[in-house]
Amino acid sequence: MSTNGTNSLQYGGTFTNSGTLEIQSGTLGFNSGSFSQTTGETKLSGGALNGSTFGFAGGKLSGNGTINAVVINGGVLSPGSSPGTITINGSYTQTSAGILKVELSGPAAGTEFDRLVVNGPASLAGGLNVTLLNGYMPTLNDPFSIMTYSSHAGTFATVNFPALQNGVALKPQYSTTELNLQTGAKKATGQVTSQ
Repeated sequence: MSTNGTNSLQYGGTFTNSGTLEIQSGTLGFNSGSFSQTTGETKLSGGALNGSTFGFAGGKLSGNGTINAVVINGGVLSPGSSPGTITINGSYTQTSAGILKVELSGPAAGTEFDRLVVNGPASLAGGLNVTLLNGYMPTLNDPFSIMTYSSHAGTFATVNFPALQNGVALKPQYSTTELNLQTGAKKATGQVTSQ
């Protein structure tokens, strides 16, 4: 199923996705029912999703666009189309089964690295997977603001970072409103120090 238009399309009742749902433009609303995904993919291609709660028990949420609802991620959330931004106007919960996938190809937010913008509280668990694109190699003290939120609880239980060159490694830094990936000097023990 795909949408393509400037108008709003409303869907009533319970909707369970196990295939491919693409929102190309306009808005697809689930205001009188519920949305859940077990497998497959929901892809934002510039459009928006409206509703109360979007539950992703599996599969993938990807692309560039906006979700005006609570999002619960137990699958893979991959912002951007190499790279880009997903904005959630609501809370974001990532379960222990969930993964946030981020790609880095340069230092410019939204155009050279992926971002997840949460205009609400974030509850974090599960995994964070970071990959590099097009041969890009971050250098010392490069910051990547990959996620913003109004507040957060928890941290990612597992992080998978690419190997960097010249004794540099990535390190997650959680603040009250932002998750920043910072490049720092790698110690001999494998730990990272910020400069």
